[in-house]
Amino acid sequence: AGHPPLRTFLGLPLRTDEGLVGLVAIANRDGGYDREFVDRLEPLCDACGHLLAAYRNDRRRRQAEENIREALAEKEVLLREIHHRVKNNMQVIYSLLNLQSRSVEDATARAALQETRDRVLSMALVHEKLYLAADLTRVDFGEYARQLTSHLRRSYGQRAEHIDVQVDAD
Repeated sequence: AGHPPLRTFLGLPLRTDEGLVGLVAIANRDGGYDREFVDRLEPLCDACGHLLAAYRNDRRRRQAEENIREALAEKEVLLREIHHRVKNNMQVIYSLLNLQSRSVEDATARAALQETRDRVLSMALVHEKLYLAADLTRVDFGEYARQLTSHLRRSYGQRAEHIDVQVDAD
């Protein structure tokens, strides 16, 4: 309803190297459509086919990029949450070992608790370095070693006063 009657019709494919991507339909040309008319329209239809394919590919690429951005944002949120939980758990363990070592009278047991506490601290430092690293293939081990030895010296207090630590690392 509302359209003129169909007297003549021509359907021209929109193609690319990948195949058919659309169709151009024209109708009701006085005198109809001959081969010469079709030959003149085919280059235009080929160009339109390539443009349509390029537009679709660009739209798919943008959607894929958006999906990647969303997945990356989700990964970053999960990593922050995991880091927070691991950091808190290590802090709790460190604090419990510290409290326990204060109440133990046996020097050997206290030393064992302090050594375990220092190991937890070294794991926490590694975890922190990995979390803060922009590139996990290039973690600054020298900086890690300097921080670790500094923490260890502080944890041993006066017993470490006569110990000189030098870190020579790239």
